[in-house]
Amino acid sequence: MELWCVRLDRQEFDCFPTLADFLLAAEEELDGGTVAAFKEHLQGLHFQLGRYFPELDAGFEWIRNPFGDKTHIEHVSSKLPRDRLTALWTSHLMGH
Repeated sequence: MELWCVRLDRQEFDCFPTLADFLLAAEEELDGGTVAAFKEHLQGLHFQLGRYFPELDAGFEWIRNPFGDKTHIEHVSSKLPRDRLTALWTSHLMGH
């Protein structure tokens, strides 16, 4: 959303193809008030989306990307020892 607002400030509308096509066909330019209204709408949309999709909890990054950074292994809180978890996962991968 921030990128789109910056592009609106620069009068770059390529990320809004319908608007860009209209402005080109009509040989028009947007005034500052219209650009401000578009930016206000985008900021409101960003706020609303943030309510539905809050920032991701870094503690669950290992679930989203289990093959990435391995520092999450130290944070796994389980009653099973780490070796047993590894054996369980390996067994699962081998289809047993």
